[in-house]
Amino acid sequence: MIRHTPLPTMKYLPDKRLSLKDLENSLILPWMVFETAEHRYLFEDVDKDETFWVHPDPHFDQSLYAGYGKDPDPKYEPKYEALSYVWGSLQNPEILSIQDDACSLGTISIPSNLAIALRHLRYQQSMRTIWIDAICINQNDVTDKNYQVPQMRFIYTSAERTIFWLGPASESSSHALSILKHLGEQVEITVTGTRLRSPEAEHPRWYRSAQATLPYSHDTWQAVGNLLKRSWFERLWIMQEARLSNRFALVQCGSETLSWGLFRRALQCLDHKALPQPELTDRIRATSPFIYEYSDFFRVVAAARRTGCSNPRDRVYGILSLIPQNIADRVDVNYSYSAARVFTNGFLAWLKQTSRLDLLLYVSTERVTANLPTWVPDWACLPKLGHIKIFQGFHSGYSAARAQNHSAQLLNVMGLKIATVQTTNVPFTNDLAQVSNIIRQFDLPSLEASKSIDGYSSLDRFVLAFSMGYLKDFYPDLEVYGSLEDWKKWLKRLASNPTGILDDDSAWKIQYLLPMIQGRMLVTSRDGYFGLACASTQPGDEICVILGCYMAIVLRQHSVESKPANNEYEVIGDCCIGGATHGESLLGPIPAPWRLQMIQDNLGFRTPQFVNTETEARTIDDPRLGSVPQDWEELEAVRLPEDPAVFKRFRNKTSGEVINSDPRMSPEALEQRGVKLETFALV
Repeated sequence: MIRHTPLPTMKYLPDKRLSLKDLENSLILPWMVFETAEHRYLFEDVDKDETFWVHPDPHFDQSLYAGYGKDPDPKYEPKYEALSYVWGSLQNPEILSIQDDACSLGTISIPSNLAIALRHLRYQQSMRTIWIDAICINQNDVTDKNYQVPQMRFIYTSAERTIFWLGPASESSSHALSILKHLGEQVEITVTGTRLRSPEAEHPRWYRSAQATLPYSHDTWQAVGNLLKRSWFERLWIMQEARLSNRFALVQCGSETLSWGLFRRALQCLDHKALPQPELTDRIRATSPFIYEYSDFFRVVAAARRTGCSNPRDRVYGILSLIPQNIADRVDVNYSYSAARVFTNGFLAWLKQTSRLDLLLYVSTERVTANLPTWVPDWACLPKLGHIKIFQGFHSGYSAARAQNHSAQLLNVMGLKIATVQTTNVPFTNDLAQVSNIIRQFDLPSLEASKSIDGYSSLDRFVLAFSMGYLKDFYPDLEVYGSLEDWKKWLKRLASNPTGILDDDSAWKIQYLLPMIQGRMLVTSRDGYFGLACASTQPGDEICVILGCYMAIVLRQHSVESKPANNEYEVIGDCCIGGATHGESLLGPIPAPWRLQMIQDNLGFRTPQFVNTETEARTIDDPRLGSVPQDWEELEAVRLPEDPAVFKRFRNKTSGEVINSDPRMSPEALEQRGVKLETFALV
């Protein structure tokens, strides 16, 4: 039976609890308080590594912190569940009879996967109301799809709960679900992604990363792996279905169910374990797009790229419910548009809202979408090594993009050429012997003896490029990265050992970095720069800093009928340039005793801070920029989901305009400093 009803805005029960900040103020060390992913407050005794659902002060009023936040109002109407499932093959469909309260409305064809799900989900003795896309959206009507897709944000948030249908039971699925249930009961996950032990944990150390080994047999791991092989885990749409669902959501396989919260906690815990089967590790990591709650556009699109969908347009449309509303509102949902037009519109929506060109970092020369400009990432092309993770840098400082889109294919941007590629190498693999062979070609002792340029020796520049700037000098809270001096020693040691076999802790430090640099290669320029660039980089390509893009970009002069086109360039990919990662090409070296460090902010982004190494004073203001112009005032820069990776906030005192960049880094201000900017026509 089908039912038509308006869908009013979802109402939630009033949350009368204290805010997290107020609860923090009620505690003294060693106590801390966190908000879990289910919006419940959890107290931790840091010294004892113990957690509790009750406040350490027994006289503290429980009504001020107990219970859950963001629970739906039980009086909300209409009451329905939403189904998350895999369409599967459209061959051998089944016929579904549709009727309303009065009469039959006819029949429709549904995928066999859905028919199987409905037979498992229907109640024998009562009605069950479920929203199902294949039935509630006319899949043959573009106009209806154009209207319904933007409504997904409200459909899943307004449901009483979502059912994540994995498919029929198998011989091992029940065992896998029971293991995941038990593992999930040992762990709590906070809204910021921190893992803590559960107060009810039977195994209080399991929540830790690789420090705790799980006592499971080969058959048990095989059962978990087989469950995660199901095609449901490959769908793009489950990202929004999981993210928008409330804490009552259920995972169902056959007739067995498991709460989504426990299921997600178990997978997040396994994602940080050293597992006995490489294939299982890959399966667990493939679930990251929907077990983690990415709150910003940049990480959402990166995660979505690792999932599957049948219609390439859904690479953009399928995440609209997850990205900030002010960006989503700029995207016109229209399934009659070509994939190229949809991808281009998505890029321009991000650019217009944020004044940034960071999406250039996802560009690759590997493309499958026709008529797509080289400056637009091809979201239909699954990423390969070297594009798995994008690194946060400060190549263009606090600048905003100065870009003009004159046609569907052309984007004019402003920036600066840093270097011309002179030599390239083979891309790195995960083989330490191969890495050793490549490094040995550069004669590290002679690089160390070379003349210092802007405070960096050639070896410094080499290490900064190879490590992509991921050094403890710049990320002080991340011990695993090692300092610049550490990396010099480690790489010289590796270069001296052609087998790649090291007998100290430098081996695992280097091995830790390899997944991040796989598929990339070292390049050099005539003027002494080293870069870690995408594998398609060629001699003669230009490495450029583009205003409003936090890493350098490789450009190649565009040719028409084998003749270079005037000032037109193709985008090849990103590049990390040793000695230019901190805005040196635009602003010069950072003066002593200042040093740039990347510190985690309220949404988990690494935010630039400048540290005085003599006084330990910290500021977000770049010491190279001088005083703020009189007609501008700086505002507090608390990160919002729609903010770009690198940003500041200023307000013009006269016009009231608020910008997310530093006015001292506008093209006009940079040119007054003597920076010779160029306009690049990207095709």
